Formats: sequence, C-alpha cells, structure tokens
Amino acid sequence: MRDTMRGINLFRLAPEPEGSQETALRYSDQLAAILNCDEGLPPSVKGSGTAPPLSATDFLSYTQSWCREKSAQSFAIVDESDSAVGLISLSHIDIERGMAKSGMFLASRHEGLGIPGAAFPQLLKMARALGITQVSGAIPELEAVAADVWEGCGAAPRFEPKQVVVALAPG
Repeated sequence: MRDTMRGINLFRLAPEPEGSQETALRYSDQLAAILNCDEGLPPSVKGSGTAPPLSATDFLSYTQSWCREKSAQSFAIVDESDSAVGLISLSHIDIERGMAKSGMFLASRHEGLGIPGAAFPQLLKMARALGITQVSGAIPELEAVAADVWEGCGAAPRFEPKQVVVALAPG
C-alpha cells in the first residue's frame, strides 16, 4: 500500500510477511538497528539497555509471536528509498466489537517529516477493510497530524489524555 505524495509504503511483517522472507528480514534488520542504536527513541520503545542487541531474526520472530498473542498485524513503515524507518501495528483486533488499538515507533531522524500522517491513514484503510469501526492508541506523534488527514480517509479523531480514539466512517 503506497501513499504517492509521501512515498510511504506499509509492508506487513507479521503475523505473516506479505512478500518474500528476504524482504521481511531486510526490513526487520533495519528496524532492529533502530531499536538497538537510536538514542532518540523514548525509553518505552527502546527497552532495557542491558538486553543484547536484536538481530533481524530476533526482531521478526518476536514481532510475529507478539502479533499472534495480541491478535495483531504489524507493518514496516517503508520510505521512498525502500528503507524501513518505523513500525506501525493494529493490535487487539476485535472484529465482533469493531475495535482495535494502534501503536508505532519511528526512527528519531525521521521525525517531523509527516511520516505518521502518511502511514496512519493507510493503517486505517486496512482496519476499515477488516470491519473495524474504532481504533485507539497512545501515539503522541498523531497529535501533530492535521485533522484533515483523518477526515480525508473517513476518520474522526477524538483526543483524550494520553490517547487518541479514531472513529472510522464506513468504507
């Protein structure tokens, strides 16, 4: 799925990769490097400084297990140079209730470039295709995204303390 204005693509890594295993491992290697080396990530994303560095295989395996446990789908956020610059997930998917949660991390050097504003509408489109009518998440980057981005993809955001709730219009 591509946003041609920003050149942002979402590549499903888990629970099963949408493409080749080689591509999934390449993006996983880039995402592991972000988690291992990006000092600008919030501590909640970066994790323990005492853990050994993640490999591509470790990252992909963990993400796939997490997706199975959390009824989730995780996507590498891929930029125009075909590099993974972050990860965005739709989790706790409850088709019966039409609800899901979302979360993401982005390499700090890519902050302020409008990447969440290009990636999030793509995730909402996927959620809507699953029958999800409400997505919530604690995604601080989204507060900076203009409301017209959501409205353009049929969503109405409501900001609550430490959380945004997005009601999706029917697809």
